[in-house]
Amino acid sequence: MTLIDYLKLAIPVGALGLAMQSHARPEAPSIFCDVFKDAATCNTLITCTQCHSEPPILNVYGESIKSILHANPDYSPSTFTNLLPEALTTANTLDSDGDGELNNTEISQGTHPADADSNSQPINNNLQWDPSYALNKVMLLFCGHSARYEQKRNFLAANNKAEAVHAQLRQCLNSDYWKHEALHRLADKRIRPLYELGLDGVLGIADYQWDYRLFSHALTNDNDARDLLLANYHVDTDGNLITAVIPRERPVVDPETGVLNLGSGQPLITEKRVGMISTQWFLAYFTMFAELPRNTASQAYRAYLGLDIAKSEGLMPVEGEPRDVDNKGVDAPQCAACHSTLDPLAYAFSAYAGIEDYASNPLFGGNPYGSYYPEGTQWESDSYLFGQPVVDLKDWAQQAANSDAFKQNLAKIFFTYATGQKPSPANQEEFEALWQSIDADNYSANKLIHRLIDTLAFGGK
Repeated sequence: MTLIDYLKLAIPVGALGLAMQSHARPEAPSIFCDVFKDAATCNTLITCTQCHSEPPILNVYGESIKSILHANPDYSPSTFTNLLPEALTTANTLDSDGDGELNNTEISQGTHPADADSNSQPINNNLQWDPSYALNKVMLLFCGHSARYEQKRNFLAANNKAEAVHAQLRQCLNSDYWKHEALHRLADKRIRPLYELGLDGVLGIADYQWDYRLFSHALTNDNDARDLLLANYHVDTDGNLITAVIPRERPVVDPETGVLNLGSGQPLITEKRVGMISTQWFLAYFTMFAELPRNTASQAYRAYLGLDIAKSEGLMPVEGEPRDVDNKGVDAPQCAACHSTLDPLAYAFSAYAGIEDYASNPLFGGNPYGSYYPEGTQWESDSYLFGQPVVDLKDWAQQAANSDAFKQNLAKIFFTYATGQKPSPANQEEFEALWQSIDADNYSANKLIHRLIDTLAFGGK
């Protein structure tokens, strides 16, 4: 058995949603937002969960819409599209989840008309921003420890306590704890490292420490957070930015960990790099052996734009898709609803190698995976993002990094970390102000966090 045979046994390879039974209509979310232009849920890309618990299963709000639509004897796809706006409007006067609030009220305020536990939450207008409370949270979340005696004494002596909180935050954001521990934990589910992988559990396919260093660099020191998707450099252990190709060391077994490191460099040429979504680890782990890297595209979409296709988020179908270019059966009716978005997302990744067969690239020579290979460009320029064509992965990343979805996701990462909860109707206004300020702050995560600690969601008491 060859090395590749072992790898294929050791690593589960799967395309997203190939077997998902989905008869949801991918055009429905956009129609919903045409009807409810000011709905809080339409501030970003609405998901199919507005009407489905999971496709094709309807929730109680979806059942209300269905009952209205089924009053018409013709229920063809074209009729569905034509009648849905009127059905949505008719359902406004219903209380689908029986929580005492009409569907229209819930939609306008951002709660869910299919969830009785999701209803209007009285906003506590008596909340006051408490500098002492904010300081304690800043110390714990961004410095990793509670305020020390000297810090508390200096704070109590400060004339401007709000500025004293911000001064302490500046120190915390420059600390080793924030840069090398807390930020790394925020990066975990985006990098998804494995403790061990492969033959007898001792095969390391790439060095993901490069990924952690780049993630932390982009989100510290007022650097441009868009470098998460746009960086053409890597960051070494001394913090130096390296644009040149980083060669792999000869594979050896680490005497302490027992890990055989097959990938320790960054072989991708500079002009084809797109930050976190083109590192050797990202491409090797998510693309693996796929001819069309659907999993890679879906992870990029999820991790950096906050849109999870597995949850029917961000579906923006492209006409004529999916074409099923690799004969995986994704054009079947139960698969096509998601793959009409996913496959066009993935085309731009097709010229970036995952784990390749070593028959033409011997184990101790070359470094094939994580590289750009021109022979893989047959689909590259067919890609789409947010329903718009992109010419290659650099164009994909550029459009993604400048999108509202990127800003919303960035703000949500830090909002959720700092407050312990996702944005809710009670703090929607503060959250919107946060993500809408990112452009003016030159995409500095530090400035975003300074704005965040001034919110009632963070320091209100």
